[in-house]
Amino acid sequence: MSGSIDLYVSFPLMEIRQDPLKVRHDLTFREYRPEDSTRVSEIICRCLRETNSKDYSPAEIERMLPGFAPEQLTERFANQATVVIQGEEIAGVGILAGTQIQTVFVDPSLHGRKIGQKLMDHLERVAKTRGITEIGLFASITSRDFYAHRGYEEIREVVHPIGGKMFEMKKKVGS
Repeated sequence: MSGSIDLYVSFPLMEIRQDPLKVRHDLTFREYRPEDSTRVSEIICRCLRETNSKDYSPAEIERMLPGFAPEQLTERFANQATVVIQGEEIAGVGILAGTQIQTVFVDPSLHGRKIGQKLMDHLERVAKTRGITEIGLFASITSRDFYAHRGYEEIREVVHPIGGKMFEMKKKVGS
């Protein structure tokens, strides 16, 4: 594909990868910064190519990738995105924009360590502090069960022009 994005950059995650079953508790959260764009883009594109590819065709994945190129992220994520840090490395990213959670991704090499759960816990806590009582999101086929296990109820199936088949979901988070 002309102009395709090659984002398989190597990052030193040796400490994190030593024990693949260990749940890490040294996670911190901070706002997205412009200098995070390359690493965050790599995480998202790897998730799409390696994880979501079991549920979406190669053509669908290729349509999604340009929206997550580093040069697209800074404006799109400004004042909305949170990155999760494990040790010294960015391990994932999530956005709470108004009452919607958007763009929740964790480095595929770190899946299964509850980082996604902790990121969602953080975003839901932020929503509560803002007085939000119900959060909505659009789940991919791949992430649908993850959100359902967190108490998100499916509202309807939708077809996004770029993202393909998705599921609108909602959850009550406040009183």
